[in-house]
Amino acid sequence: MMNSNKSKLLVFLCIAFISFIILTDRVEARPLDYNGGVMNEYTYEEVFFLESYPITFSGKPVVTERIAKDKITTTYRFNLTSKSGDKLVRNVVYETALDNRTDKGQTTSQTTVKSYTEKVTTTTNTIFTLDDIQFTHSTVIDHRAASDFYPGI
Repeated sequence: MMNSNKSKLLVFLCIAFISFIILTDRVEARPLDYNGGVMNEYTYEEVFFLESYPITFSGKPVVTERIAKDKITTTYRFNLTSKSGDKLVRNVVYETALDNRTDKGQTTSQTTVKSYTEKVTTTTNTIFTLDDIQFTHSTVIDHRAASDFYPGI
């Protein structure tokens, strides 16, 4: 009888552990994106100042990321609308070049805009198109500890 209870407990713990692993959200450290709004898995919302008043656009973003050996390409596609019917269409492709310096224990990255289009159409059929954008961003990731501690004298 005691072995039966132990085996039931073991099966229950295994099922609970596996369920915990499967149902737990994946956590990862990622750099911030470069968009001006607030985004989660489902929606993106941005307050846009175009004329003399703010317009709040919202919608579902489409984000894709391609990772190669030393390059990351991230694409954002936004088809957003306001409550009054204004439309914002934005397509952005960021390209990040990675340089892994094993001799320094660091990886550097340089991010640039590969392509960018943005068009706002108001309810009065006025169309605003962005002609030019300038953007660069660089980071250094240090893979070594800043300090090493040793026990003793």
